[in-house]
Amino acid sequence: MTEMRIMTRWLKLALILLLLGPGIAQAQTGADEWELTFTPFLWGSGMKGTVGFAGREGDFEASAKDLIKQLDFAFMANFEARKSRWFFGIDFDYTDLGKDVTVENENVAARNPRLDLKMTIVEGHVGYQVVNSLDVYAGVRRVSATAGLATDESALIEVDGGFTDPIVGLQFRRYLSEKFWVNLRSDVGGFGAGSDFSFFLTAAGGFRVSRLISLDFGYRLWDFDYESDDELKRLDLTLAGFGGGLTFHF
Repeated sequence: MTEMRIMTRWLKLALILLLLGPGIAQAQTGADEWELTFTPFLWGSGMKGTVGFAGREGDFEASAKDLIKQLDFAFMANFEARKSRWFFGIDFDYTDLGKDVTVENENVAARNPRLDLKMTIVEGHVGYQVVNSLDVYAGVRRVSATAGLATDESALIEVDGGFTDPIVGLQFRRYLSEKFWVNLRSDVGGFGAGSDFSFFLTAAGGFRVSRLISLDFGYRLWDFDYESDDELKRLDLTLAGFGGGLTFHF
């Protein structure tokens, strides 16, 4: 997917949300008390892309099932605090996985190369509810990665790198009833300040089990393209898949 196609889809989403926003009956505005939510979740993501370092590039594509088999450890969570029209949020994702790759180096490729990738994504953002159920937000997203390339004989090299992206986005929240809700969120970032370009999209729904807990489910997509002169020279990845979790309301 090219950057232009991603931007076009993002703009279409923004237009749809702007058209729907004023018509929402159950607005989440005017609350004088803090609304706090904490959501640990599991994300069954597939991954494809290119990782480049030390003169080599590894191309790979793996389904969610493949990555679950290769997964060593993962933790993902979201926190949001909201009062009146203002809110702020923090996202945290950590993934440790390994995957066989195709490497642009015939001597290495003949020895069954394996890419070990550890990635930490931390995001902080601040937003404002412009109309009923429609938020705008801005923030930063830090992506840190450790990539290692190994063969059957030995580990060849391991490098660290990462980038910090400024991001701007829209969020649409609608309560369909007292029990059911939907949430759409999308942002773009990078703009050459961190990555060349990044795109994030999540579409989620939930069921309020009790005053304290709701069950969440949905789809997430992350796409970013990063190149630099550092040790980790290239990180061009797309992560997409379905997931679910629990939201605790305070």
